[in-house]
Amino acid sequence: MDENFVSKLWQADKLLYDWTVNDVNSIAKSFRLNVDGIITDDVQLVQSSIKELKDNPKYTDLLLNKAFDFFNFT
Repeated sequence: MDENFVSKLWQADKLLYDWTVNDVNSIAKSFRLNVDGIITDDVQLVQSSIKELKDNPKYTDLLLNKAFDFFNFT
């Protein structure tokens, strides 16, 4: 799953759910790709990880989000 795949789904008016996301790296990737939903066995880990990503965004994530906005990947 990458930005191109996500963009094509949204252009086709489809939703994207990522599963089974049970580790911090997968959660971060799903968050960066702005998926519509995350299916997990560890809800607490997903909630705490997303809170951390929102509260303390990395510079690279901010740049990536700006690039997504610029190229209409949202």
